[in-house]
Amino acid sequence: MATPIPAELRTPRLDRNRFDCPHCGTYCKQTKSPHYRRNEKGGFVEATDELDTGPRQFNPDETLIGSWLSTLCDTCGLHSTWREELLIYPRASTIVRASPDMPVEVVALYDEAREVMGVSRRAGAALARATLERLLKKLDATPPSRATLADRIDAIHGRVSSSLWNMLTVIRHVGNKALHGSDTPDDSVVLILDDTQTELVDLIFESINQLVDELVTKPNSSKRFLAMLPPSVLDPLKKHAN
Repeated sequence: MATPIPAELRTPRLDRNRFDCPHCGTYCKQTKSPHYRRNEKGGFVEATDELDTGPRQFNPDETLIGSWLSTLCDTCGLHSTWREELLIYPRASTIVRASPDMPVEVVALYDEAREVMGVSRRAGAALARATLERLLKKLDATPPSRATLADRIDAIHGRVSSSLWNMLTVIRHVGNKALHGSDTPDDSVVLILDDTQTELVDLIFESINQLVDELVTKPNSSKRFLAMLPPSVLDPLKKHAN
């Protein structure tokens, strides 16, 4: 059986030759090609293609505006348009897709957060926080229904890795601050609102998927493998679990 390609490696990015097509959704080869760009004199010059042959030489009197590329899907034959590292058309997010094991009622909110993040960092961060809260409500019914998100994060302490638990607190904090605003935002909020920074944005969504992995995917895989064991091996394990 072929090993599934992780969602984070399927996400459209210009530094990859293969990714999920923003049009048809197929994971396949994507061919890059530079656009032509208008200069200040009204003419056209060929775009810099740093992904291929390196920067080309231009007339020093010509000032280039923007940096545009297309990617051509090997499956559906449709082009996607990029400016710098940003996917312009079709309007699809380059943020990692939801884990296939994420509860259906959470996926819709996760996808909304992905799409909105490219338009408004503040709204995207707030929706990512809401996604986390909805996910924890679905996965852990221990806290009361009116428990705060902080309470829900505390309730799974010890059930997830320490690095993930710390990131969940970051998501809660950044989502709160981004939603309510602040005259003196801290560094984490400044970073999430900076359109030139993507590391924290990627980490937020990867952490939500990791939570699904640690609380859903891995436990379910473990149960399937345990079910394959003979009773002579399985019974002692059950005794230790009790």
